[in-house]
Amino acid sequence: MREYIGEKAFYAKAARIALPIMMQGSIYNLIGLLNNIMVGRVSTVQMNGVAVVNQLMFVFYSCISGIFGGIGVFTAQFSGKGDEEGIRYTFRFKLVTSFLLSAATILLLGIWGKPLIQSYLSGEGLAADAEASLAYGMGYLWIMLVGVPPYALINVYSSTLRELGQTKMPMFFCVFSMVVSLVLNYVLIFGFVGIPAMGCYGAAAATLVARFIELAGVAGWTHLNAHRLPFIQGAYRSLHIPGWLALRIAKKSAPFALNQLLWSMGVAAQTQCYSVRGLYVVSANNIVSALSSLIIVVANAVGNTARIVIGHMMGRSEAPDKIRSVYQKFIGLGFVSSFAVALLYALAGRYFPLIYNTTDEVRQLASSFILISALILPFTSYLTVVSGVLHTGGNANLNLIFDTVFIWLACVAPASCLVHFTGLGILWIYGFCQATEILKTFLGILLIKKGRWIQNVVDHA
Repeated sequence: MREYIGEKAFYAKAARIALPIMMQGSIYNLIGLLNNIMVGRVSTVQMNGVAVVNQLMFVFYSCISGIFGGIGVFTAQFSGKGDEEGIRYTFRFKLVTSFLLSAATILLLGIWGKPLIQSYLSGEGLAADAEASLAYGMGYLWIMLVGVPPYALINVYSSTLRELGQTKMPMFFCVFSMVVSLVLNYVLIFGFVGIPAMGCYGAAAATLVARFIELAGVAGWTHLNAHRLPFIQGAYRSLHIPGWLALRIAKKSAPFALNQLLWSMGVAAQTQCYSVRGLYVVSANNIVSALSSLIIVVANAVGNTARIVIGHMMGRSEAPDKIRSVYQKFIGLGFVSSFAVALLYALAGRYFPLIYNTTDEVRQLASSFILISALILPFTSYLTVVSGVLHTGGNANLNLIFDTVFIWLACVAPASCLVHFTGLGILWIYGFCQATEILKTFLGILLIKKGRWIQNVVDHA
């Protein structure tokens, strides 16, 4: 057990990186949670429309996260080498991919958004409620699509800064923009001082304004501090990237993006399977997702910190045994912290759903979902650290097995069979899918033990 406990220097270094990430994630998701509650206070049909669109947008967000995570492997390792030109090239690669992903998302959801939303609203429930949720969802979607390009650009800057260990300023601008979003959400959703109540459309408009504010802040700060961040000097002078590096980044990051795309589609498909049991399941799952996004912040911060620290170590070509030792300490940190969070999660499950303006049936189901998720949280925390570590060496095949193959074979396929071919209740189906995290834990142990994830990807052979 001693190998999972670090020295004071380890925890101090981890805290310097993790705490700003954790604070940013906490405030970001807390304000997102409050926004979700505000829409939920308006009506269940609006909440359902917003929930479905957010599930579809989650696929785009995951693609950005996946491909930037793959590119970030190079950024972190170039940083470890002190290669500013290499960092600049990875920044340019992110710019190009952000444009392509944004264009593809707007095109696809602009054309197929309506049938995709309808697929989540076809379960048991009143037809009038489903039609109303569809109408609200489509209006919300069109506004959210305008915010796709600024979201991508925010992540170009913020992810690069975090990979360089500059975590405070992205956190500050994220928090500031989200506070603006919170105020605007209240004003635009409910109406204030002569401004008419816009409901869920107001929530989308507030999010859009906040994104442009965050982009202006994080991009402006980066360029004003070019003396501290040499990579940004001349970054827009051209889009030139050496052929060997562009090819290597593409080979490494494209599989990461594909993996994240297929994984997020798996999450969306799993949610769609749940929705077959009725519209009340969509409502309950939305409540759980809003709370869980806040609860999982601690695990995500530890996982991202592990990815950054170990990525820097790989860039310096440090000994594999030393890298494994640091990984074990991050596992210990993530696992221990998850127990306290799981307890809070379980306690919140009894009272949190009462905030929403919905039926008792939805509230009771949401409470049950939260309790099940809380029991599985320590395993989820472990898996978050493992996922971050597997990304550091750029081995996409390991991530493909760990994320995509697992969710489609172990979660989506069984869930689809259970909802379509059995009369099993939604709690049993949800519990089964959550329990697969335990099985995935053993898969993670096996993949880490093989050691194939320890790779230096930036040395030009």
